Amino acid sequence: MEKKTGNVFAWKEESLEEYWDCTELALRWNDGKDSFDMLVDDGGDATLLIHEGAKWEKTYKENGRLPDANSTTNKEFKCVLNIIKRGLERGEHDRWTRQI
Repeated sequence: MEKKTGNVFAWKEESLEEYWDCTELALRWNDGKDSFDMLVDDGGDATLLIHEGAKWEKTYKENGRLPDANSTTNKEFKCVLNIIKRGLERGEHDRWTRQI
């Protein structure tokens, strides 16, 4: 049996929202069965998502506050905050913290 050891999450001309959704999917690629032990992230976007997610998990646990995409004018950071907010609303309160 061939062991699946990696995936690619991207396509040509994807939108900014699709790009960030793919970044999140890449961090879920093994569906929680095994944790990954290597992150190749040449631009730091996945690393940013993990650290911002952990920061917002802590904030949410302390005071129930959710990220607000309207708090920034940066289009990419809006996507990041929306991904984190959706996870918190689904009940994922330590997902990013466990990945640090």
